[in-house]
Amino acid sequence: MTERRTADRYHHGDLRNALIDAATAVAREGGPDALALREVARRVGVSAAAAYHHFAGHEEIVEAVKRRALSVLTGEMRLALQENPENVGPRAASGEADAARGRLRALGAAYLRFAFNEPGLFRLAFGPRGHWPAAETPGPGDEAADDPFALLADALDATVAAGVVPAERRPGLEYVLWAAVHGIAVLCLDGPLARLTPAERGQMADRVLDTAIRGL
Repeated sequence: MTERRTADRYHHGDLRNALIDAATAVAREGGPDALALREVARRVGVSAAAAYHHFAGHEEIVEAVKRRALSVLTGEMRLALQENPENVGPRAASGEADAARGRLRALGAAYLRFAFNEPGLFRLAFGPRGHWPAAETPGPGDEAADDPFALLADALDATVAAGVVPAERRPGLEYVLWAAVHGIAVLCLDGPLARLTPAERGQMADRVLDTAIRGL
């Protein structure tokens, strides 16, 4: 009876959203290895059978949390751009080239903050467990659908327009910058740089960002 009353609270798709919320919390606390559909169902207060009604299996709930994590990351990257208008505006006083570089740096710094502040979600979002979320095409008026890499692509296009990057070097440059920033995040979280203090880690992150952007 208690389970029935609990389940009755979720209607019109609310149970699915509640399960994703709970799964996101589990991933935040324990990373990819902690995420199990039965534990998610227990936290919400429903049976595993009720959870399986909305998710066919483990990989589907992992994919849903990956989407949520990418949404959080995209939001933080957008916020970073909004909070640095003097550096990332399209016509900054220091010039279009500096503005384009500043935009890239703000995005990279936001990516690293997400990795260091949300290590559980970061490890799940970019780890091997579960399928990578399928690409979606935004509808008219939609923002780039929870896609941090669309923001990076736009910022790199701006470097071409500003004369920072020659057009012939632009194809695939997203992966070069992503590899540099992602690599330092992984080394600091799960590699030999995990021993660094927060201050040392910040200095290392700044150096990687500066070097990567100068290398454009």
